[in-house]
Amino acid sequence: MSFSSKSLLATMIAAAALLGVTGAGAAHATGDLYGAIAAGASHAGSAVDYSSQPAADRAALAACARVSGTQCIIQTRIHNDCGAVIERDAQIYFFTLQAPVQPMYFSGNGPSRAAAERKARSLAGPDGGTGIMRITRPAFILDTLCTANAG
Repeated sequence: MSFSSKSLLATMIAAAALLGVTGAGAAHATGDLYGAIAAGASHAGSAVDYSSQPAADRAALAACARVSGTQCIIQTRIHNDCGAVIERDAQIYFFTLQAPVQPMYFSGNGPSRAAAERKARSLAGPDGGTGIMRITRPAFILDTLCTANAG
């Protein structure tokens, strides 16, 4: 192969590599997108497709507070993917003492709604109670959402 052929081949390889790198970024051309799911008192508030995580957190907390009327806590944060929150209600009891029924939250993230829900369910585990805990409401999906550029 002559010097000019080698030079042309090297230029073509470099151009192909540059196009490949440029093409890889096209999937996220909209930039990073953020979301959050907040929960409190068995209610959820969510926010999706925000340009920053703090903005998504604030919007989710505000949405949750409007619905639940109580203090809410961020249960999952979403960044270019999907998030799900599962709730299970349980009551702790010991002999004749019984605590109020409390919600327990489990969250998961993934590239799709189904993947996020599977992850949250795996963290929640089975619905059986223990010697001092009675399940009053089996696990259920409280909320699932995805950013526009998920997957």
